[in-house]
Amino acid sequence: MMNTINELTELCDSAYRHDRASWDQEAKLYRGTNGPDRAEALSGQMAACRNALVNPVLAAVEDQHEGHLVVVPERKSKAYSSGRYEPQTWIDLHYSQTREGVPLKFAKYDMRWNKFRTWFSAAGVGIGIFASPGELCHQGRLSALSTAVPGSFVDRQPSSTDWEDNELLLRGMNGRCHIYLADWWPRFENDGDFLAAVADCWSILGETIETNRYSKETNSG
Repeated sequence: MMNTINELTELCDSAYRHDRASWDQEAKLYRGTNGPDRAEALSGQMAACRNALVNPVLAAVEDQHEGHLVVVPERKSKAYSSGRYEPQTWIDLHYSQTREGVPLKFAKYDMRWNKFRTWFSAAGVGIGIFASPGELCHQGRLSALSTAVPGSFVDRQPSSTDWEDNELLLRGMNGRCHIYLADWWPRFENDGDFLAAVADCWSILGETIETNRYSKETNSG
């Protein structure tokens, strides 16, 4: 059985340890002659593993909650503007069209856009619903989502500043509030077990994702 999932979390761990050892926060650069090259190489390897899991993840959800209409936005290996590379990555799923067949092209922080996210870090793998509301909408959005999903999907509270501010090493974009109602696994035995967990979580959460399957124009009211 393939073990891409554990290779990915091990790469996240290597990237995190390299970041801690080599990144100079004050100077905004990697120390050592091979510091930036090593960070870039690890980021590229993480992206390759992540991309290898995209189609299997899509196949795992296609038979429930109209999962055949779900797509995964492309995610490339890249550094922040500071030159620092993330020791984390994720796979986001969202619907490609409304119930009426109108193509959906979401803005990154559309008011009602909930994503089904599989998140990978040195701490393991999370599977759940991710949302990034503005500060004024945060508590209402959290309350609505928490009411809609089982209690096993706990808000993992991703940081908006630094992954080390989060116990699972999860970081979202600066200047946003982040909600991640997710179950968490430190490790899987193999890809089959991972994909079974994805399917199980989608069977539980897919309906909540679908209730927000609107166009930006619909959301504006």
